[in-house]
This record gives sequence, C-alpha cells and structure tokens, in this order.
Amino acid sequence: GTWQELNKIPDIEEKYHILKFHGSTRYKKCPIENPDNYENLRAKACFIAQRMLKDGKASIPNIPELIEELLEIKFFENSRGLLQIEDNDDLKERLGRSPDHAMAWIMFIYATSLELEKRFVENKRDAYYVKDEPEFNPAIV
Repeated sequence: GTWQELNKIPDIEEKYHILKFHGSTRYKKCPIENPDNYENLRAKACFIAQRMLKDGKASIPNIPELIEELLEIKFFENSRGLLQIEDNDDLKERLGRSPDHAMAWIMFIYATSLELEKRFVENKRDAYYVKDEPEFNPAIV
C-alpha cells in the first residue's frame, strides 16, 4: 500500500498511529546518539525485538514461515564497527522467498517499544514522532 491508499480510509489518523519505518536510515558511530552501534534502523529494530523476546515482553506467533525467517537472519559488525543485518537479497536467496513475515513482525515489535509523543503539524502523516529519535535523513553516513 501507499500513503495515497491509506489516506482514502476515513479518519485513519484518529483511529491509528501510522509510523514511517525507513529501515535503511543510517546512524552515525556516536556513543551518545547511537550507544548500541547500529548501522541502521533495520538493525536497531531487529536487536530491540530480540531484547524484548529475551525480556518476556514479546512473543513469536506459531507461524512456521515467520519462525523460519527469524531464525535465518544473520548479523555482523561492519567495517565502521557498527552492527548490521545482512542484506535482504542474501536472506531471500537462502529462504527462496522474501522475509516479509519476519520484517513485519520486527517492525511491529519495534513500534510497540517506542515512546510516542503527539505533535501538532499540518501534515498528519507525521503527527507522531519517536521521542529522542533523530529525524529521518537518508544522507547520514
């Protein structure tokens, strides 16, 4: 779906919190802004989901495809010393399909971990933001 399709739903902003998830948003190597050293939002979301599982704050539904996809995700420390999740193409090649179940579950669990604050802006798609999270900037290296 697209934003145009979502905006056709009557009163969607009043019924749901719609959050943008830019998984490729890169983080700087900085002990203050990025203390856990994640390469991007996708890596951060994966590790937060893992932590929530370990802490008993999340559970995995008994969906075989989801479980298979989650078990297949690999991570590494990249040349900048940041934690990075493998490229989706590599994961797709091993699975023989896109890891859509895993990515949807990870984004959902990540969203439940966020402390949201409402802000009043004209563009209602951005009416909620994540407290203490940098604004999306694809140029950050």
